[in-house]
Amino acid sequence: KNVKLNNLENEIICLKENILNISSIRSKIEEITKKNTVNVITVNPPYKPKGSGVINENKIKYIARHEEMCSLEDIFKVSSNLLESKRKAIFST
Repeated sequence: KNVKLNNLENEIICLKENILNISSIRSKIEEITKKNTVNVITVNPPYKPKGSGVINENKIKYIARHEEMCSLEDIFKVSSNLLESKRKAIFST
């Protein structure tokens, strides 16, 4: 929504995809940009190991906070695979 409101559709691509499906992510990037790498990746990764800490009853919040669907290591691997050499991955909390 913010990308559209700020007229950045030609600069920023938002993908809703399972991060473990690297081939689908790469295909979507190539289809949209006609390139096979990206300059910057931003992600809000899960920051708690699966099953640790307070377990939120809201499944969406639990998945966002815990390594239920992917691990931090998975995100590092995918980011490394997609980024051009010497480009940046930005991880927020």
